[in-house]
Amino acid sequence: MRKFKHPYFVTAHAVKRFQEEVAPLNSARVIEIIQEALQNPEEPVEFERRGGQLCPIFKCEYKGFTYYVPTVRSRGEWPAVPTVHGYGSIIHERIKRGKKKGCGVYEKQS
Repeated sequence: MRKFKHPYFVTAHAVKRFQEEVAPLNSARVIEIIQEALQNPEEPVEFERRGGQLCPIFKCEYKGFTYYVPTVRSRGEWPAVPTVHGYGSIIHERIKRGKKKGCGVYEKQS
């Protein structure tokens, strides 16, 4: 597996959501795709609250398919990717319709 300058811990849940929502690839490839997408991300498109912390959500693309990735500070050495928001998710629909509400709209429990 490739080494990244800015590594992230991609959770098993995030891998599963990517496979369901974006592309049915093997786990190692999914982790690599998400890592690559987060190396030089644009500004966050939105924020959500997870476990009391404000987490940026980044817009990513894979082969023309847009998906969204929140990142959280974790207890470990690297920030974590807890999930992947795909087509039809609340964040995707709000951004698509231009109804983004700002920080802390999406309250998630950890």
